[in-house]
Amino acid sequence: MASNATHKVNTDHAPSARDILYAEYGDSKNFMTPSILKCGKAGKWRAWELSVGSGIFSAHIFGVSVVDVNPETGETDRHNDAGAAFQTRAEADSYIERLRADAYGTKCDECRVLIDFEDDDAGGCGRETLCGPCFRGDDTD
Repeated sequence: MASNATHKVNTDHAPSARDILYAEYGDSKNFMTPSILKCGKAGKWRAWELSVGSGIFSAHIFGVSVVDVNPETGETDRHNDAGAAFQTRAEADSYIERLRADAYGTKCDECRVLIDFEDDDAGGCGRETLCGPCFRGDDTD
């Protein structure tokens, strides 16, 4: 379900995850998971955010929020069907890896670390000697 307000990002270039998330949420926090742990991208026009909070009886709850951008208009849209809540950080991280794998469709052949070609912080697989796709910057198999 989309939010009522129209939120936009500049689409002259692929916006960063933080730009997308800020356009949609501003400074607001999720009441169930108010502490942001990390954010990133799953494709050129999709951002995700991992946050944590205390659930019932003080158990941690980890939330993954997903926001899409319409590349034509720059309008952002909360992709509530792709967002999810988890009881452990490992489950949330695994879900984020699946979101990213669906978007990028490739992993390093040697080390099996997910390659993120759209993220400014990406540096291939991080191996001292980069393996095939990480060295070449391939985004397909």
